[in-house]
Amino acid sequence: MAIGRPKAMLVLSAEEHAQVASLAASRSLPHATVARAKLVLWAAQGESNTAIAERLNWSMPTVGKWRPMFRILTNPYVYGVIIGNVVAMVALQNSFYSARGIIAMPLSSALSNIVPIAGGMIVFGERLPAGPARTTARIGAFVLTILGSALLANAQEEVAVRVISAGAAVEEN
Repeated sequence: MAIGRPKAMLVLSAEEHAQVASLAASRSLPHATVARAKLVLWAAQGESNTAIAERLNWSMPTVGKWRPMFRILTNPYVYGVIIGNVVAMVALQNSFYSARGIIAMPLSSALSNIVPIAGGMIVFGERLPAGPARTTARIGAFVLTILGSALLANAQEEVAVRVISAGAAVEEN
């Protein structure tokens, strides 16, 4: 009897299979790279984490960590999120430099919630629940998270405006 959560089947295209098989058969690559390639091949053949751990002489947590890593590293959305975050950070720093940080903060705050939630759903293939009540609850929670972050950013903006205007009043006196 199987214990634990069922593992998602790792499906490789013919091209991916050929590339990973080439890595797994290599005698010149580092041992760790070859072992991870073997892990991907065996996972694609449907072997359990226990069997893979025994064959590689690895611990179960290590196999559990590396099994889904192949899909994460080959997913273009992961790199899109990284590039998007770098661009957003540069834009935010530029807005602070040009004294427009108060305008940019609400947008940055909302995006810092939207990107990981939506990106995580896309990258990990999480589907919306089947029942209408659960689907509504999931979407409602997403909307409330974004609304809450926007309200908090707006409150921070109002406090910042008060502090700046109070500082200007002190300088005039």
